[in-house]
Formats: sequence, C-alpha cells, structure tokens
Amino acid sequence: MDTRDEALRLRAEIRRHDRLYYALADPEISDREYDALLVRLRALERANPTLDDPDSPTRRIGDALTEGFQTLRHRVPMLSIANTYSSDELAEFDRRVREGLGREEGPAYFVEPKIDGVAIGLTYEDGRFQLAATRGNGEEGDDISANARTMRSLPLVLEGAPASRLELRGEVYLTRDDLLRLNLERIEEGLAPFANPRNLAAGTLKMLDPSAVAHRGLRLFIHGVIEADGLGLETHGDALAACRAWGLPVVPLGERHEGIASLQASLGRWNERWAELPYDIDGLVIKVDDLRDWSRLGATSKDVRWAIAYKFKIEVAETEVLAIKLQVGRTGRVTPVASLAPAELGGTTIRRASLHNEEEVARLDVRVGDRVQVVKGGEIIPKIVRVVLEGRPEGALSFEMPIGCPVCGATLEHYEGVVGSWCENVRCSAQMRSAIEHFAARRAMDIGGLGKALVEQLVRRGWVNDVGDLYRLDAERIAALERMGERSAANLMEELEASKERPLERLVFGLGIRHVGRTAARVLAHRFGDLDTLLGQEAATLEEIDEIGPAIAESVARFASRETSRLLIEKLRSVSVDFGGAGKASAASVASPFHGKRVVVTGTIDGIGREEAKELILRAGGRPTSSVSAKTDLVVHGDGAGSKLAKARELGVATMAGAAFRKELRGLGLIPPENASTD
Repeated sequence: MDTRDEALRLRAEIRRHDRLYYALADPEISDREYDALLVRLRALERANPTLDDPDSPTRRIGDALTEGFQTLRHRVPMLSIANTYSSDELAEFDRRVREGLGREEGPAYFVEPKIDGVAIGLTYEDGRFQLAATRGNGEEGDDISANARTMRSLPLVLEGAPASRLELRGEVYLTRDDLLRLNLERIEEGLAPFANPRNLAAGTLKMLDPSAVAHRGLRLFIHGVIEADGLGLETHGDALAACRAWGLPVVPLGERHEGIASLQASLGRWNERWAELPYDIDGLVIKVDDLRDWSRLGATSKDVRWAIAYKFKIEVAETEVLAIKLQVGRTGRVTPVASLAPAELGGTTIRRASLHNEEEVARLDVRVGDRVQVVKGGEIIPKIVRVVLEGRPEGALSFEMPIGCPVCGATLEHYEGVVGSWCENVRCSAQMRSAIEHFAARRAMDIGGLGKALVEQLVRRGWVNDVGDLYRLDAERIAALERMGERSAANLMEELEASKERPLERLVFGLGIRHVGRTAARVLAHRFGDLDTLLGQEAATLEEIDEIGPAIAESVARFASRETSRLLIEKLRSVSVDFGGAGKASAASVASPFHGKRVVVTGTIDGIGREEAKELILRAGGRPTSSVSAKTDLVVHGDGAGSKLAKARELGVATMAGAAFRKELRGLGLIPPENASTD
C-alpha cells in the first residue's frame, strides 16, 4: 500500500471509529488503539506535506490562534424556546398549537432532554463541515468554526450523500467527569475551580487558542435540522434518524408521543432518568413532530411556536460526607453508600446517598469529610453529583474497596466487562434477607405479612436460608415470634399457600436472577411456558430473543447451572409451587397469527394503549419489539403511524391495521367482543 492510500485508509477508519463512539455509542476499539491510528496518520502527514487535508482527523488539535471572532448572520434566525413548569401549562401549549393549526385533535410530539449547554448552529455543504456559529442575538452570532473543529464528536465529513446544504442546530456541553478532570488540574496549579459544566463550555467556545479548546474536550449533540436541501424530511424524528445515519451525535433518549395525554403521562419517568445521565439537563424540550407544522405555526419575535421547554425542579443540597459504608444486596452486589450530615432536600431530611460502585466513588473522588452537592428528583434515592473540592479537609483519604464482604467476610468477586463487586456466598445473611424480601414483594410472589422485621427474625434464627424454606415454616413456631401471634401466623400460612399459584412471570422475577427485571421475566415466561424449560436453555438460545441481551442470557444460564439453584428449584417443586402458572402458551395463542413472530406496534390503536398492546401480543404468543428491521415479522399500525410504517413497507415487512389487530385479539378471546358491555 502506498503512502497516500494508507493515509486515506487511516482517515476513513478513524472517522468510522468516531462515528461508532460519538454517534452510535458502540465503540469497537480501546482509546489506546484509537490513539495509535492517529499517531500513525499524523506521522504520515508530517513526512509527506502533499497529503495535507483540512478535514483530516489530525487537524482537530487546534494549532493556530484565532484573532478575534468574525460575526456571521444566521440564514435562519436562532430563536429561543419559551419555558413552562407544570402539566397544566403543557396543556395550554397544546391548546395554542391546535388553535394555530386549526385542528381539534392535537399533533404528535417529540420529547428529548434539554441539555444544559451552549446552543450553536452548524453548516455542511456537500457533506463537509463549513462553519459553526454561536446563537448571539438570534440574528447574528460569532464564527467559532476553528474551535468547533476541535470537537471529536463533530464529524468533519458526513457519511452517505446528505443534502448539498445542511443547516443544523446543536448543543455544546461538557460532562460532570470533564468538569472534575479539569478542576483537579486547576487545583494542582493553584487556580480556582470552575463552577459548572455549562459556564465552562460557554467560556471554552470563546477562547482564542483552539489548542486550549481541544484540551478542554468539548462535546456536541445535534437536536434539529433547520435546512436540508431536497431531502423531503417529514418529521423531527425522521430528521434525527437521518443525522444519526450521517454520523452526527444526536441528542439521546428522544420519544415520540401521540398527543398531549401520552406526553404528560411520561413526565414522571424523567424525574428518575435525569440524575443518571453523565451530563446536566435542566428540563425537556417538547416539539411538534411534523416539520410541515413548524412553518404553519411560525414564531414570535423571540420564541418559536412549535416547541416549548418543560423545566422540572431540581433541588440541590450541600452537606458533608460522614462515612462511606458498604451495603450488600439480594444478588450479592456490594454497593458503597455515603452517610451524610442531615440536610433538607425536596421536603425531606436526607442522611445517605448511594454511590453505586467503586468506580463511581473514584470518578467523583468522594472522601470522608468532603463537602458534596446532592440532588433528588421525584422519589429517587439522593445522588451525589459533585464534590466541592475547594472545601476538602487536609489528610482526607481516598476510598478503597475491601477485598472481603462486609457482612460475611467472603472474598468479593469481579466479572470481566461488568462494573462492581459481588459476594457470591449464598449463605451471606445480608443476601438472604434481601432475597426473601424481594421474593415476597407485591410485584413478585405477593406474600402479605412477610415484612422486613419478620424476615430478620427468620434468618437470624436459621429457620429460613432461602425462599424455599418459607414453605416449610410452622404456624405454631411463627406465632411465638416477636409481634406475631396465632392470627398473624395463620394469615401468613394462607398467604404462602396462595403464592404457590402465582403466574410464572412472578416466580421468575421473584427468584431474583441477576439482571432479570419484570419485563424480562414476563418475556421469558411467555416464551418458554414453564420454569424447567426456561432453565434448560443455553445462553446462546436465550440471547436470540430480541428483548433478552447477552447479560440477561448469561445470568439466567449461570443461575441454572449452580448447584444451589438446582437445590432451591427442587425444594420449591416439593412443596407444589406452580412452575407453569399463567405463563404457559394456550392452544389459541399457538394458533394465532402472532405466534413466534416479532411484532412492532406503531400509531394509536383505538381502545388499546401501547403497553397493553405489547402485553396482548405476548399473551397471543408473539414477541413485541420496538424497532423495525429486516428481522421484524409484522407491524401493527394505528392512527398517526409514521416512519416505522414507512420503513416496514420499504423493507417488505407484513403490516396489519389496528382494526384487524382488534379483530384477531377478539377471536383469541384476549379482548371482549365488540358489543360487549364494560359495566
């Protein structure tokens, strides 16, 4: 291979890895291997000046100073988005949209996290990056193209053949890890730490030295296509999908909702999701999905009328870490937990916060004595998001994970590719208590009366060593325990007997197999019909199921292979716990048109919600999935079906209208006859 061909190959390979890492979050190589490719390409270019290319990946280091910033006029003004703070205000926004469109029914909406960063506009011509500009006053902004080129998440050349001219909108941001890394450097140099990621990103974009910008490590998400010559994009969701295909990093976790009611019902989930993100968000952006409606609705002099920002309240408390303790869960996972000086947050007094695992402790560099910032969204456990490094006491020691379980002393295990530590001693009392409480929970085997205090007594006395022992308890002995009595003992015996008939999916969930949540338990129960068949499957077979990934498949197979698991299963069998339950496929489901098929539901089906439709497909022997591909067998479509239906037709996938879907379900006896009373 000659030098030019090798340089071209290296550039293509590096761009491919940039796309895998930033746009698809699916890297194939390590950072060291990636750096080796860059080093080789840089060496070739330096030795051969004729290979110079302004769009080469090596040109991101920013080795030329910028003499001030030129002013650019935006072809399309960069307007702002109005804010709202309640579900009622969202309903008012929907009313204005319907009024503006002259429709009784509201449109579909697209919801995505509102990244707390800096807005920029980007322009590509013939697939090559041309310029980037700040929002400025909305009409004009600063030309920050040189600084934008330093962002590795910004592809300088797009994949495929996009429009001759593309104008995009995006958000430049830094993660909390980025802030921590840079602040540690600042403190070592005797400088004041930066306050927050957003201000740091904004200041970095306006630096005159691109090499300093490159060191900061700015990141980018694209959240809108403003102009795309001749591509005929119809929805915002389609536009983001196109951007992703071109190799652009698209704002994640976007959701399409058919109407305002579905959108409002989803808001609670975000209270739990936002705190788990590695970057700050300050709300949600809600957009009308149909791009044609954007021009129909227009804008005021300041704000667009087709979008609104929903701001949720994020309270932050600052307090002190008194200790870092270890907690052992039902799967044996050992979790560091910070004990905190009492602080008020969200109307409650917080005294502890989960640190998840030793890597999270190291990432935050939390130490006993540190001042920390803690957040809480909805009802989730408080989370430490930042250490106030400038307040760290002298002599504070880094946290070190012990080698033994804090409860039983067994050596902690670590698994390749999995973050965390596990105690694999099934007789560890902490695990036993948690496993029994999980088994008895309402969403599992629903054993009323088996609370934490009673479980503690049963384990401490050695009467119960696993969930199978529950069914061998004696009412007379139970009645003699603290806070029990004959009546309570008799009620517990009745609850235990009733639990033997629970559906298979509850039993599978209740067994506490690592990574198997309620959804996976339901899929596995409906797919295999009985516990023995399920536990007889190899990991490779389980992994073929769309909803079951490799982690779940390997975990189920590992559980089934253990001697302790086999003894437990036989113990449950001996006391007549139902291993088939409601999970067995009926003759009707076997004969149904959905049996064994991968089915996608899109659009609104009269009288059947999206989650209910998935449950009905499972009961009919089908395999509900969320995305359309060549492996999809059937797409069920209702009102407002969009890109998924179009893709199904493009791929030649069979389709079924909502009315026909309802008719099939009625024929299987899964929903009432059309004229049946619902009283």
